[in-house]
Amino acid sequence: MQQYSRTQIKAPKFQIKEWDYYLVVGDDCAVAFTLSDDGYVGLQSVSLLDFSGEPWEHTETILDAFPMGKLRMPENSSEGDIIYEKKNLRLKYVLENSASESAEEEHNEKITKPAIKIRHITCQFDNFYQGKSFSCDIRLRQPDMDTIHFFIQYYGIAPIEVIYEMYRQKVKDSIDEMIGMLWEMPVDIVESCLFTMDKLGMEGWPKENPLYSEKGIFVHLQLFEDAEFDYLLRQQMDKDFYIPSAQQIDEICRIGYEASSSAYKKLESFFTKKLKFSYEQAVTWCLQVWANSYEGESPSKIINKMTEANIEFEEKMINELLELLVAAHNNTRMKENRGYKPSEMVRKKSVDKMPTIVPASSNAAAILKDAAPQLEAMGVPVDLNGNTDVIQTTMFPSGLNGEPIRVEKKIYPNDPCPCGSGKKYKKCCGKKN
Repeated sequence: MQQYSRTQIKAPKFQIKEWDYYLVVGDDCAVAFTLSDDGYVGLQSVSLLDFSGEPWEHTETILDAFPMGKLRMPENSSEGDIIYEKKNLRLKYVLENSASESAEEEHNEKITKPAIKIRHITCQFDNFYQGKSFSCDIRLRQPDMDTIHFFIQYYGIAPIEVIYEMYRQKVKDSIDEMIGMLWEMPVDIVESCLFTMDKLGMEGWPKENPLYSEKGIFVHLQLFEDAEFDYLLRQQMDKDFYIPSAQQIDEICRIGYEASSSAYKKLESFFTKKLKFSYEQAVTWCLQVWANSYEGESPSKIINKMTEANIEFEEKMINELLELLVAAHNNTRMKENRGYKPSEMVRKKSVDKMPTIVPASSNAAAILKDAAPQLEAMGVPVDLNGNTDVIQTTMFPSGLNGEPIRVEKKIYPNDPCPCGSGKKYKKCCGKKN
């Protein structure tokens, strides 16, 4: 969850709007709770709905004048407590930890599961309906959304067993319990669904393939909508899945990038010490570098963005900055690598078989073409055509009134799409090839 600090919002207090809302739905009834601070007014309400017979609903609301931060809402939705006690309403959202014991035994000792977050909601609303009071005591188990977020950003497609490897670091449920929890969650929250391999046309895949699963493949549904499913499979090929630690998952989901990595620490230090950025500015630019690398853009694009933002630096700093940007690029986790950084992919290759360098754009191909003899002399193979599609195009060498010539043109994934959409080829027509 992204965090924010109310004290850093520059708008007047009466213009800042905060709220925390819960809707708990059962088979026959539902209850909704709202605690809000809209600056000039606070709206606290409880709604009860009954579906058992003729649909029925009743809402009671309390208005508070100019709360302006008095509710002290937490800085994100997954932490902190809110307690409202005023007039005839007592409503509390309290975060609790619940540690349970597993029945499994290892070396004749019981295993204690790590704490699971529980959102405890208690409500007492006097004179709620026709003189009757309403009270409830609800405990909601908080799902581990960080695991889902990492899956969407860095896998897109994965065996459910891989998701479980991440999930079990925080919650020691069985894989079937985790699958049951995922099925219960609304699709618009997880944005993903579990499919059997035959439903995806993967029946008969060998067990040694990283995507093989006995229980199903978890897929980010947006891949189907954007027609990127097959394209992503081709990009990922037979690469293994990187399984991050619980700390890495938390850091990437909370900050947006892996701030603790050596490459990004050095980059942040350059921003603060050499360019005199504030900490917040340095983190913002590190996040832009991570996003730029994640999208497969050249590190030089960041320097262009900084120039456009009127950031001034001495000419001698450019080479140092470019080296840091290249190092950061090589230490950015990428979906096409199933969560691995480019530097980790190189280390995974055996010593006797150097990885083949394949350019992702025409500009990169032009640079590699000049460097290819030296690289191959060092034992590093270069394939300038390994990542290209060949398309037919028409040229008019003698002008529009002259004879047109049909020629073949090589196009790389990160080149502008020739259809003129302004998108990269891999994000546009390249998905169809």
